[in-house]
Amino acid sequence: MKKQLLNKNIENFYNNASEEDRLTNGMGVFEFERVKELIAKYITCTPLKIIDVGGGTVNNQSGLQKICSAN
Repeated sequence: MKKQLLNKNIENFYNNASEEDRLTNGMGVFEFERVKELIAKYITCTPLKIIDVGGGTVNNQSGLQKICSAN
């Protein structure tokens, strides 16, 4: 028997939701802003290369660019 690594409800949520829509609607908006706050707290904006290895949305990348533009 195959072991289930993820709760079925969580798996269904992510399988049925668009990540981009999730971050621009409802509580996802607050999550997106909070993640930007946390990153801004630790990021240095001197010559910087950001490597996106997480497969996140383009929204995340543009958020990082805006953080460095503001500093």
